[in-house]
Amino acid sequence: FISRLQQTRELNNNEVILKHKNGNQVHLIENCSLFSDPVSGEEIIEGILIDITEQKKAEEHIKQKTIQLETSFNTLDGSLWGIDITNHKMLSLSPANQRIYGYPDEMFLSNPDFGFEVIIPEDRSKFEPVYLAIKTGKSASLEYRIRHSDSSIRWLDVRIRPTMDNDGKLVRLDGLTIDITDRKKADEQIRKSNERHELVNKATRDVIWEWDCVAQEGWYGDGIIKIFGHSKGKLKFDANWINEYVHPADRKGLRIKIRKSLEMKMESWQHEYRFRCDDGSYKYVFDRGFTLFDKQGKPSRMIGAMTDVSEKKRLEEELAEQKIEA
Repeated sequence: FISRLQQTRELNNNEVILKHKNGNQVHLIENCSLFSDPVSGEEIIEGILIDITEQKKAEEHIKQKTIQLETSFNTLDGSLWGIDITNHKMLSLSPANQRIYGYPDEMFLSNPDFGFEVIIPEDRSKFEPVYLAIKTGKSASLEYRIRHSDSSIRWLDVRIRPTMDNDGKLVRLDGLTIDITDRKKADEQIRKSNERHELVNKATRDVIWEWDCVAQEGWYGDGIIKIFGHSKGKLKFDANWINEYVHPADRKGLRIKIRKSLEMKMESWQHEYRFRCDDGSYKYVFDRGFTLFDKQGKPSRMIGAMTDVSEKKRLEEELAEQKIEA
């Protein structure tokens, strides 16, 4: 320090770290100069120390936040991007972009319209209301399909945030694009499954039902209306359904049958009992239930079908009476 000062006669913005008496480090800026006393001829150092410890802490905090943001930017599943509308230039593009589209980043950086060019033609018109929204400064989102570089079709979800200048003119777009192909495929499978379920429900003469063992609530198919006259809007399929709809003399036997099947982790059970109609009368039903268990062995769902066997029971009773009379 002294040798440097003797050479330059002045030091400015020199950063030093000293140890405070409490043991903490203190960051300081020193500005000093070396001059000779005109009377004694002694060399004198005169200077000022500025404590910049808090500033250094703030800088380190910003540095760490920047590292976190860069890490998030580089590891995010979705593609973060920014476009300068005024100069028609791509400003930023996260690494996930190439995984989503399959094309090199250079194709997007050299041509900001490339992302639109790979959209399936039938879906391009979906962007018209999006353009109208962002031109007025409103954020927008959209699901659409693209042609991936491997020729497959992918579903994407884009969220766009516009930036306007002081005159209300659109100058920049920032967005996040996510590949939702797997979700779309799952939604389609569920839709087809529901369609098949509905067709079976309409085609069968049974009452299809489903019970959520966790939520303790269930669902009846349309057969509940056709066979028993109940309105779906009024029918309650909850934890009290046995007391509500099963004949008092049959309740205990049904409860025992269901409880034993669950305790023994049986995949199915069946039982015959009387079910109340909307007019208060009862019909005999033959009920079959199939139980689904979770990974812990706990029942999660039950699916089944009730068949109206009232006519069969009537014939059995008539035959029994005839045998007695004979």
